[in-house]
Order: sequence, then structure tokens, then C-alpha cells
Amino acid sequence: ALDLSNISTSTTRNVVARNRNIVLTTPGTEWLQTVSASNSAAVDITGFDNSTFDDYIIVMKGVVPATNNVSILMQMTIGGVLYSSTNYLVHAALSTSAAATYVGAAQNTALMCTALSNNSAYGFDATININDAASTTRYHKVYWNGSWWHITGPSIAMSCGSAVCNAGTGAFTALRFVASSGNISSGTFNLYGVRTV
Repeated sequence: ALDLSNISTSTTRNVVARNRNIVLTTPGTEWLQTVSASNSAAVDITGFDNSTFDDYIIVMKGVVPATNNVSILMQMTIGGVLYSSTNYLVHAALSTSAAATYVGAAQNTALMCTALSNNSAYGFDATININDAASTTRYHKVYWNGSWWHITGPSIAMSCGSAVCNAGTGAFTALRFVASSGNISSGTFNLYGVRTV
């Protein structure tokens, strides 16, 4: 059956079919939320729906800080508690076309990139994966791949990393992004849910 009950009265929605055979099925991946930074002290991704989705993908595009030469940090909400000052273990490779560095430590937040310029033409792009978010028996891990223009040179930089919040095993329900100093001037954050079945 085709269920249209979620469409509000007096609202028009269009279904457009391509010129080919199509099998209608439940999509494996579904867009859930877009958050745009605008001189934001923090960017919160809260559109998680753990009753429907098992895993999540977040796509960050054009993230630019208001302050020059800062890092982008990630913080998790586990079991309804935002951990913003402790309880993270991070393993990340941060390298540029000029040099290679490595970060592996217990940190107060998850470090995603460093030495990010506030030039709007540069920006930080990344794709983040979160698995089994509804679990209350596992410590939740987040892993990512990202790229940005490093202020030294400037040079192109990349980060590949993983972080875990070891404070507890509650459900994963939100993710926050902040700059190490100042606000996040601009950038788009898209959340997608992934179904197992």
C-alpha cells in the first residue's frame, strides 16, 4: 500500500519517474537533517532516529572557522550526556603535502583537523561514519576521512581518524562540532541514516 498520511493537508508533493523501469523499495540510505553554520559557537547534529536506522553518515562541506589557524573538534552525546571536556581516545593521521604528523592520545575532544584557515575559499570537508548507534552495550566509535587547505604553504591536508568516548555505553544520540577558538563561520553538515534491512 502507498501511505501518504505524512503529507500535510493542502501540501503538494511530486513523484517524478525516470524513463526506465523502477522497483520501489525502502531506500537503504535516507537524508535526515541539514545544519548550516553561521558564525556558530557550536554546530549540533541531533536528527538521529535510532528506532529506524542502525548506522549514520555525516557529510561536512566547506567548514570555515571565524578565527584563523584553529582546529575543528568533535564531541559526542552518549546516553543523553554531551561529553565536551573529557573521556575521548583518539587515533588520527594528519598529513599535508608538506609534512606528515600523527596524533594518538587521550583527549578532551576528538581532533579532526588542525591549522585550518578562515579563508572561505579553503574550508574543511569530511565524511564521518557511526555504527550501531542504538546499542547500549558497546562503546561508540566514530571514524572519518577529511581534507582541507592547511595554512602552512598553503598546502593540501588530509585526516583519517577514529575516536571513542569511553564514558559509557548508552545510545549515541547527537554530535557536536566546535572550533578550538572562536566560532564556526560557515559550513554545511548533512546527516544520513543507513538501514540494515
